[in-house]
Amino acid sequence: FIALFMAGIAGFRIDSPDYENYYLYFNMLSKGIDYRQINIVAPDPAFALLNICLSRLSTNPLILFLFFGITSVLINAFCFKKYVKYFMISMLFYLVHTYVARELMQIRAGLACALCLFSLRYIVNKCPWRFLITIILASSFHLGAVVFLIA
Repeated sequence: FIALFMAGIAGFRIDSPDYENYYLYFNMLSKGIDYRQINIVAPDPAFALLNICLSRLSTNPLILFLFFGITSVLINAFCFKKYVKYFMISMLFYLVHTYVARELMQIRAGLACALCLFSLRYIVNKCPWRFLITIILASSFHLGAVVFLIA
């Protein structure tokens, strides 16, 4: 329940330092402007593609924020539930430490970090190719995820 509540807040919030940039980016891409020509946010290809796909479902940018909020929070909650002994304490640390910055403002970084956290299972299970693919996917949302290859 706590994860769904947090995902809802992340998806429905309309005021954060980066909100306006993501809003404008979504609207420009939905009008067919090439993502490489838009200098509002970093030109990460998966983020641009996702914006374009979501804009086909709805012209309201809220769909973008809902997608990122729900996906990022639920991936994090899944990982905490699966790998951490005290789930609620983990969610509390997540809420006070990273949730506000990642899921409410830096949504690309939030999803990339959630995917990086998810990828740890592939290191534990000795599946290097799945780990690499997951990190490449995370990096296509936010280039900073490349650093996780050191893991």
